[in-house]
Amino acid sequence: MRKDLFLFLLLSILLVFGLVLTGCDSNIVGVGSGDGDISGQITYDNGDVQGTNVILLNENPENTSSYEELNIVELKTIDNNEGTYLFDDLTSGTYFVAAYKDKNGSGELEFDEFPIEPANVYGEDGVPEAIVVEDSTVTGINIDLSYTGEDYPQYTVEVEVIDPDDGGSPIVGATVVLYGKSGEKIENGPTDLNGLLSFDSIFDGEYYLEVTTEDNHRETIIPYYRLRDIDTNEDMNVSFGVPMFTDSFINTLYGSGAEDDELFLGIIGEAPVTGSVSLNPSVSADDIAYVLMGGAEEMIFDFSSNSFPSEIPSEPGYMLGIKNLYSSVDEYTLSITVGDVETISFPVKANRLITVLDQSEQIF
Repeated sequence: MRKDLFLFLLLSILLVFGLVLTGCDSNIVGVGSGDGDISGQITYDNGDVQGTNVILLNENPENTSSYEELNIVELKTIDNNEGTYLFDDLTSGTYFVAAYKDKNGSGELEFDEFPIEPANVYGEDGVPEAIVVEDSTVTGINIDLSYTGEDYPQYTVEVEVIDPDDGGSPIVGATVVLYGKSGEKIENGPTDLNGLLSFDSIFDGEYYLEVTTEDNHRETIIPYYRLRDIDTNEDMNVSFGVPMFTDSFINTLYGSGAEDDELFLGIIGEAPVTGSVSLNPSVSADDIAYVLMGGAEEMIFDFSSNSFPSEIPSEPGYMLGIKNLYSSVDEYTLSITVGDVETISFPVKANRLITVLDQSEQIF
């Protein structure tokens, strides 16, 4: 009798508990462990959902203006074709979830006054969705990153590779690689018979180019440029001219034996320049020189100047040369006063020639 009564009471408790659960929000499932989870699905109709980054935040990101300001609790990278994710073993509290595709290889979620790459920080209605976790699993936190061409401006990056020591003739078959600022390879390909190559559907962001050839031209890097800061035509085309230098031409510019140095070569066009140039970290004054752009036969650096010019001539333009960069430095920043201060950053790699072009005027 007592056994039957016990079973009856147990079944009654389970029935009441089941009714209570039925009346709850279907997104909430009790776990009773003192911890909580958040799960959902990312959809992306414009490509592979794998590689999407999902970030868990513990503060409202509505007024955030930079990636560094985000209070990131955890970051997950989608590694399945379904786009599902799970943040588990969370302490009770209020959270926010955001997702983004790092299409420009910056290595972070970027904020700006207009969209840069596919991301959903504020939810479908533009307001961050607060997710309360209290000993529960919150499911169905889904984010759609699909977009149309109008949502995110995209560029065509055109590259022309030439040999200035051969009258600016095109270099055929040069390998051009477009990298995001984090070092992620975005696109690559060879130049055609005219020394040209273009990369289509490139999202805004900071990129650098690395160009190599199969002959005796020095491997060259064009430093970081933010695409929206460069003049484009109505078709959103951005053009880069990349001069490739041979060791013999480098020796002409820098002096005999210069091909053995780690070099940085700045080429500045005829844009109005009235201020100064600086490099951070700095290098020895003995390794800095510049010459006026009076013709190839005059383009020989005189390192006895031993400093950046205090006032830069704007006509006929000049070439700035810096040698013996430190391989222990990952990145240098070159600041050039062109009206306002223009800052250009570039990565440093051993045995590379780093060429900075003023994109407002093509020299060769």
